[in-house]
Amino acid sequence: MAEQNELIHFLKKCDLFHSLSDEELHMLLPLIRVASFDKGSFIVKEEEKGDDLFFIEKGSVEVLKKDKETEALYRLAVLHPGEWFGEMAILGTKTRITSTRTLENTEVVIINLQDLDVLIEKSPSFAKILKNIAKKAAKRLETANAIMVKSIIEELRVAKTHDQMGRFIIYLFIFLTFFVYTLKFFEQYGSYSPISQLIASFFILLFGVSCVLLVKRSHFPREFYGLSLKQWKKNALEAALFTLPFLIFMVGLKWFLIKTVPEFSKLSVFEFGDKSHNFLQKAFNHFFGKPQKQVDFHILLSFYVVLVPVQEFIARGCLQSSLRNFFTTSNRAFLAILTSNLLFGLFHGLKSFTFALCAFVFGIFWGWLYERQKTIVGPSVSHILIGVWAFGVLNYQSILLY
Repeated sequence: MAEQNELIHFLKKCDLFHSLSDEELHMLLPLIRVASFDKGSFIVKEEEKGDDLFFIEKGSVEVLKKDKETEALYRLAVLHPGEWFGEMAILGTKTRITSTRTLENTEVVIINLQDLDVLIEKSPSFAKILKNIAKKAAKRLETANAIMVKSIIEELRVAKTHDQMGRFIIYLFIFLTFFVYTLKFFEQYGSYSPISQLIASFFILLFGVSCVLLVKRSHFPREFYGLSLKQWKKNALEAALFTLPFLIFMVGLKWFLIKTVPEFSKLSVFEFGDKSHNFLQKAFNHFFGKPQKQVDFHILLSFYVVLVPVQEFIARGCLQSSLRNFFTTSNRAFLAILTSNLLFGLFHGLKSFTFALCAFVFGIFWGWLYERQKTIVGPSVSHILIGVWAFGVLNYQSILLY
């Protein structure tokens, strides 16, 4: 008797039966079965036959849908005490369209829909139960349709991203191939002149132009690639403030190396560029050999400043953004930053491992800054400040290229 009272009390709390009288609930009791399931047990399995209706009395369950290609199970919903499942059988669907698995030890109340049909024939007042079941089924179908639409939209987004990523990878390999071959050609044949030595740098601009064309042809807005001036003053100032500790650290590191490494003892902490020994000229000579005549410091400095936003657009705006959308894991932002900067470091390491390592480390910082601001403004400002400070003020090329 006590168990029946508890069962009646439970049924009254279920929205499916709350409108029934005590007499009607007692008429329902003979149709009811109670079952217990351990944690991790399947109460219902997809594609099985069944027409039972389940009410959760204790515990909780997850509703799962199987991917027919991979057999993987995807969670659609989590149900708690008072909620119910299995109602799709009322629509004539005798085959289960989802699975239900317990998340903890669970007790369920079970009613067979065929038995309920018999009861309705005897007492039409129970027909309102079917009406409630039909409403619940319609609501869940509406939810399932919304999930399906969302899934289709996500699949289309991923397909567009993969297509975009494929185009960018093709452009990237073409660019790297031409860049390396050009570099090796000048190294082998010694065809050095200020114009020929700038060709490799012009490849960067050319690649940047091809990326612009790629952006124009893509289905993503320009903001996706970091091409936005929204709050640019705030982002530029923030980038400068975040960069300041790096600038201070580089001064301290240069002083420490001068004091502790004999090969650097004759260097000065601050070595501003001049007409004969400027920062870009030395780096330029290292990468492309000694030119026939010195290149004006201000021209090289201006060219460097112009190239930085192009590099940031390629590395952060195009590559990192595409990779972030390409990956689907929860840590996709980190993977995008890491992967894009492995390539960024590789590009800078064609001549110097130390230079590649520094480019990779700073690239991680710029990648984080880009992820934070979603624009290339901040990373470009920071990149210019660090580059000019390191090579134009501190003469770090004398150390990195040692």
